[in-house]
Formats: sequence, C-alpha cells, structure tokens
Amino acid sequence: MVDGPIVPFRDRAVKAGGLGPFPQLSLDAADRGSILAPEGFSFPLTPVSGRNENGAMANAVLTVPESYLALDDESIAFRIREAKRELGRSLVILGHHYQRDDVIEHSDITGDSYKLALEGSKRTDARWIVFDSSKVGVAPLSPGDALYATYGTQLRMAIELASRSPVNFFLDHHPILGFAPNPTRTPTGLYPGNGSLQSVLLPIQGERLFPDSFQALVSGHVHLFEVVSYLTDQSTQLISGNAGAWADVPLPHDLPRGATPLPGAVIGSIVSTNQSGFTIIERDSEGGWRVEARDRHGRLFTTCTLRDRKTRCVPETLP
Repeated sequence: MVDGPIVPFRDRAVKAGGLGPFPQLSLDAADRGSILAPEGFSFPLTPVSGRNENGAMANAVLTVPESYLALDDESIAFRIREAKRELGRSLVILGHHYQRDDVIEHSDITGDSYKLALEGSKRTDARWIVFDSSKVGVAPLSPGDALYATYGTQLRMAIELASRSPVNFFLDHHPILGFAPNPTRTPTGLYPGNGSLQSVLLPIQGERLFPDSFQALVSGHVHLFEVVSYLTDQSTQLISGNAGAWADVPLPHDLPRGATPLPGAVIGSIVSTNQSGFTIIERDSEGGWRVEARDRHGRLFTTCTLRDRKTRCVPETLP
C-alpha cells in the first residue's frame, strides 16, 4: 500500500509510515498523491504493519537497511535537504496545511489543496508533481462535473510535464488499470479500474490512457499486490496495497472470460496475492525495470521484468 511518505535519496527513495520503530519521514506522497518519476528513479515501498500467519494484526518486519533505522531526526532532515539540492528545480514539494511540522519544514509551497494546485502549476520546470486525488469516486464523470474539469486540468498538466522525460512512472492512490475483488459475489467478483479517472483520460489519450513514456501506473487503495500487463496499448498497472493493517480477499484464480479493468483493453498477464508484503522497483542493467514482491519477512513472492510498458513475472502463481 502506498501509505506513507516517499523520500528521494540520490537514485533511491525510502518510504515509511509512522508505526513501529521506523521513523516517519517527509515528502507527503501518501495515499493522496501522485508522482511522476524521472528516468533512473528507484524506490522500495516498505510496509509497517500487516497480518501474521494466523490473520491477526502485527507489525511487519521491516527489511530495510539497518543504517536507515539508526538515523536521528537531524540526519533524516539533512538527507532530505541534500536530495532537494541535488534535484533542484525539477522537484516541487507541496505541503498541505494539515501536515506535521517536519513535513512542512521541507515543503516549497504550503497551504490548502486549491493553493497548492494553483501555485504548483506555475512551476513548469518541475518533473515531480504531487497532487491530491482523494475525492475521486468510482463512476465515470460527466464533462459538466466540477471534478471532471479539475482532474482534466491536472492530468493534462501531468502528461505535458512527462513529455520532457523518456521514462515516467505515474503514482496515485486509486488503480486506474487494475482490478479490485468484489467479496459480495460468490465466487468472488471483480471491480474494474477507476471509472472516474478513466473517463477523464479517455478524451485526452484515447484507450491507451497514457503516453508511451509511462512505463507503469503504481497505486495503492486495493489491499493486494497486483501486476496487470496488457496485450493492448496500455501501461502496466502495479498495485502495492498489501502493506496495510488488513487485506482484501484474493482475486479469483481464473478471471471470467473477457474480464478487463478498461473496456477494450486486453490483459496479457495478471499476478496477484493478498499476503502481506512490500514491493521494490529498481532499474536493471538492460534499460528495463526489476520489480520484486516480497512477503513481510523479506521472502520473495515473484520477480517481474518491466520493459516498454509490458511486464513478465516469474512465478505467475502466488500464494
């Protein structure tokens, strides 16, 4: 689950929540935000709590470098300042007024959502944009809806900014091209991708939704790990939602014939588990991306190779 801050350190970024021994860091991507990541960006999404083998809540084992656990507040702040200095004006940190002081300390612009959207839009030299999509629903929006206009403006801006980089990752809370399980059906049914954001993106980019430079969409919200790769012209959808305090029921092992998160999109492969864990994305030596899904003890679920927006995972059958 993308449920905590993400902080860039040179070519990596460390994310943590405020539970357990891991200190809460800064740069609020959180469940409310989206980031466009330039080429060379690598980040682990690390859980802070989950369920143990008996289904009871438990703090997760944090398989992060010991050096991070030993950092004091000033050392963390220093690293954030160094990352900001290195990224320069390609980075904008927007601080919502309700955030903690140690988040606001590193924010370039502070205020409510309206002010952040207004002032952030003026930073046209930034390639990292954080914006709030927490009010999005699930049903398609009509062009006359105020949210349609808001998200249309923001997504057009995001796509324009992304055109400056050959490789982009789009992070948001709600999966646009992934499934969610519907436990009210027997056998378990499927909810499609987010219809509200799909309805805004379709007039902009057509059925592919995002330009070719968008390697993958990375989301939370659904409490599973899930990778959906398409035979058609859509980016891979990665859901890292299995690090929260509870899990969704598993997706059905065999998808219904013709099932798809987006009308017209054809799934090439789908890999999923509801077991607690975390996800690591790293650049590989061949110009693609390596995606590792691990359980809360750090044991490997699967390894996926992402290249040209398509993903192949081995193994494909997960617990």
